[in-house]
Amino acid sequence: MGYIKEIFFLMGEKKKVIPYILFLFLFLSFIDILGIGLIGPYVSLILNDQTQDGQIIKFLLFIGFPEVKEELLVYLGLGLIAIFFIKSILAIIVNRVILRFGSSTQVQLRSSLMKSYQAMPYSAHLNKNSSEYIYSINNLVGIFQSVVIASLKLASDLILVTAIVILLAFQDIIA
Repeated sequence: MGYIKEIFFLMGEKKKVIPYILFLFLFLSFIDILGIGLIGPYVSLILNDQTQDGQIIKFLLFIGFPEVKEELLVYLGLGLIAIFFIKSILAIIVNRVILRFGSSTQVQLRSSLMKSYQAMPYSAHLNKNSSEYIYSINNLVGIFQSVVIASLKLASDLILVTAIVILLAFQDIIA
């Protein structure tokens, strides 16, 4: 917990963006679960001769999808393709948001370190080697950015795994 508090302290004002990023993770997980949840009915529709089996198939027929098996397969297949295409685009956008967030946090931290080093008295600069300041600005901030990006990707993957486990547990209870 101490490390997490330090990370949030170093982020400064950028930590206000994290809830929005977590919302994107949840939305991406929802799209993923929607696609995974439709694969089962699609496969069962292919394997069964009757189109009336399954709750999802009954729901699709209720909202106006055709009862003819071949047409239902085409529409459901196109829907699956569209869902996974949208999911891929959203995954690219989420990765871009994560990288931008990490980069902007890195720029902000480097800028504040540079300002604090410039505001130090001259006697403090005489006592330390200037390479320590350069090392802090270049290397340590880069490591911090890597930790932030890795943490956000880990959170994204954990949310996705949790959503898939909940879907599978819900399907097991129904079965």
